[in-house]
Formats: sequence, C-alpha cells, structure tokens
Amino acid sequence: MPTKQKSNVAAFRARIAALKRSRPFVPWRYSSEFAGELRELLQEAEQSIGDPRKGAELLLDFYETDVAVFERCDDSSGHVGDVFRFDAQQLFVRYAKDCEDTEWLVDRLFGLMEADDYGVRDALLEAASLYLSKAQVHRLVARMREADAALPEDKRGFRWRVDIETLARATKDGALFAEARLSYPGPIHAGSCVDIAKVYLSAGEAKRAHEWLEKIPAGDRARDGERDELLVSVFAALGEREKQTKVVWRIFRRNRSLNTLEALLALVGEKARGKIVADEAAVILAEPHFVCSDALFLVDAGHSAEAEAYLVSRSEGIDGDYYPGLLPLAEVLLGARRPLAATIIYRALIDSILDRARSKIYGHAVRYLRKLEQLSNGVDDWRGLSHHATYAAALRSRHGRKSAFWSRYGK
Repeated sequence: MPTKQKSNVAAFRARIAALKRSRPFVPWRYSSEFAGELRELLQEAEQSIGDPRKGAELLLDFYETDVAVFERCDDSSGHVGDVFRFDAQQLFVRYAKDCEDTEWLVDRLFGLMEADDYGVRDALLEAASLYLSKAQVHRLVARMREADAALPEDKRGFRWRVDIETLARATKDGALFAEARLSYPGPIHAGSCVDIAKVYLSAGEAKRAHEWLEKIPAGDRARDGERDELLVSVFAALGEREKQTKVVWRIFRRNRSLNTLEALLALVGEKARGKIVADEAAVILAEPHFVCSDALFLVDAGHSAEAEAYLVSRSEGIDGDYYPGLLPLAEVLLGARRPLAATIIYRALIDSILDRARSKIYGHAVRYLRKLEQLSNGVDDWRGLSHHATYAAALRSRHGRKSAFWSRYGK
C-alpha cells in the first residue's frame, strides 16, 4: 500500500477511535450538524482510500461505532441513523463489490451482525445483492444458522431468522425467505403467506407468489388489503385479466375512493364511470351506518348532494374521535358548498373533544365552534337538525363547567 494511502487509513482509524472515545452528549438540535460531521468523515475516506479490501474494512469499522454514537446522541430526527443506513451503506457497497477476498468479507459481515443493537447494521444486509454472489449469501446464511443452533433452545429461531429474511428479501430468494419464516413455531398465518408471496413476486415468480397467497387460512383476514394488492400484480403478470378485475372490484368496494375507482376503470373502461358511480352511490345510501371514506367518495365523485343527505340521515352515528378522516371530509364539503354537511362534522368533532375533556386540544374545539358560527349564515334548510343557536346553548348547558374551553372561546 502506498505511503500516502497508509497515512489516510491511519487518519481514518484515528477518527473512528475518537468517535468511540467521545463522551459529550449531542442534543437533538445539533444532531443534523453531527450527521454532517460523520458524512465528511466518509467523504474523506471515499476521496483518499482506493483499495477495495481496505475501504470495506474501514467502513465495517465505522459501523462498529454505532453503539458509541447512538448512546451519546439524541437522534429523534433520524439524521444520524440515515448516515449509517444510506451514506455509509453506499460507500461500503462501492468497496465491497470489488473486494476479491470474499471469504474474509463474509466472515467480517457475520461478525458485524452478531452485535447489532441499534439496527443500522441491517443496511449492509439490505444491499447484499449489490456486492455478494448467491453462493456468498448462502455461506453467510450458513454461518447464521450455525450461530442460531448454538443458542439456548428458548432463544433459537428469532435473532438470526430476521437477518436471514433480510438477506432473502435483498436477493429476491423466495425459497430462502419461506424456509426462514416457516422455521417459526406455530401454524401458518396470513402475514407469513403475504410476506413470502412478496419475495417471490419481486423475483418475477408470479405463479409461486399466487400459490402462497392461496395458502392463507380461511377466515384469516389480517392482511386482506396487502393480499389483494399482491393478487392484482400476480394476475397481471400471469395474464389473468378477468381474475385481476374481480380483485380490483373487491378493493374498490372495500375502500371507495377516486384512486380505487381509477384503478377499476383502467380495467373495465372509462365508459363505465357513470354507471359505476351511480350504482355505488345507491349502495352507499342504502347502508345504515356512516362510513367516512364513502362520504368522501360521494363528494369527490360529484355527488355532494347525496353526500349531504347521507350525513344528515346518519348524524347521530358519526364518531368525532375519528378526526383524521373527518377533518379532510369537512374541508371537501366546504369546497363543495355544503355548509350543513360540514356543520355536522364540526359538531361531532367538538362533542368528542368536550365529552373526553381533552383540555390540551380545546383550542381546536374553539376554532370549530367559531367555524360553525360562520357556516350557520349559509344554511337555509336545517333538515330537522338543530339551528346553531340551539346547538350552542345545549353545548353550554352540557359543558358549562369547562371554564378552560369557554375562557378561550371568549363568549
């Protein structure tokens, strides 16, 4: 090795040693700056170390600083973790793919993975297909299995199985993934079938993927959504258009939206749009229970009047606790000029906050109540619902003792 490169290697190792020795705590607000320092260290290595074996070795040394780094750093933002998951991973791959001593490389990788307390070392397994041959992956897996067999009986099949699955995903080896997943004790379930099918499909083995999806036990609906999304891709790959269409219909009816509608129309044709929307609107209006996504679909599909009728007839059954879906719906209704329908949503949100006495979010309830004041001027027909003044009076009667709320409201 040239003298200059020896000097560069020594300097990098000195910086690594300093990282391991360093004690000052890095608070969250400085984590981005600290991540920048780590990137500079990696950039220096990239610019000054050309030998693939030596570069790979130093990057593995860098990964071994993870314990010292994360124990003295608040990485809530994820900036520091990203250096290990992306920057260091990419540089390691650059060196490792040209490293001729593959036996040494596999052994060092195995040693590194024996102590992965923070999960960032997994990044090297996730990129394994970029620098390891299939034979080398199998050698690494064999080492992992040996280590697993040496564990106490109550600890076998967990720690190393996850790493083997990561390697199988990275190399698109469905058989290896299935073998690792099925080493878990207990009956087969939907989660395992779906995960195994994903790996086979990623390798272009659609028939094998379908076989695994068919193994899902009857009644196990834990991952129906993922299963159907996979089936769409599987049937597309197999040229089974009729079966693909049937699954897309199922997806659409499980979650009606413009996105699922467009996916359906891509198969059945744009001419069917009007009939499908009209038919589904009739189905939605006939259902007794309120479903937020169905109401949103009606508005998005141009049936805001039906959406308003849907909300009015089900106003008592709207759960204001479901604010992640209700707030966007209220905004869409306002855009569609349906103030009565939006009023129903905001009332449900206010009632939820005050009924639960969530003082920390009283500010939201105050905003919603003021919004109702504005909306009331645009409602000509209350359709049997209480006028705003009546609702506000009842609200004060029920929650008059919640001074924190009324003081913010200011009336």
